[in-house]
Amino acid sequence: MIPITVPQSLSKITPFVRRAEELDRIRLHHPECRVVAYYCRNYAAGIAFTIATTDDEMECLDKILAQIQPCGESITGVFTKVESYKICRHFADSKFSKADAEDRLGHADKNVA
Repeated sequence: MIPITVPQSLSKITPFVRRAEELDRIRLHHPECRVVAYYCRNYAAGIAFTIATTDDEMECLDKILAQIQPCGESITGVFTKVESYKICRHFADSKFSKADAEDRLGHADKNVA
């Protein structure tokens, strides 16, 4: 999948779009990653929808929505909302635990934050 170019004016959504793209690259080894990627894009689209006004911003939103639609249909057919919540919660907890461990060892830098 080609990375989406996010306009500077939509910088609020960049971390969510990039995380979804990162998860797409590893989802073959971890099927639950597609659930987290879906919700990252869904959240980014919700933010973009409220602030997108220019052609570049609307094009970015269209690309995100085009990626959400096929994923959403497959995810809702396989996972319930409760299961999706648990998967996302586990993912977030594991990221925070890893960052906490690095911080406690004194190895934290701006990438950990």
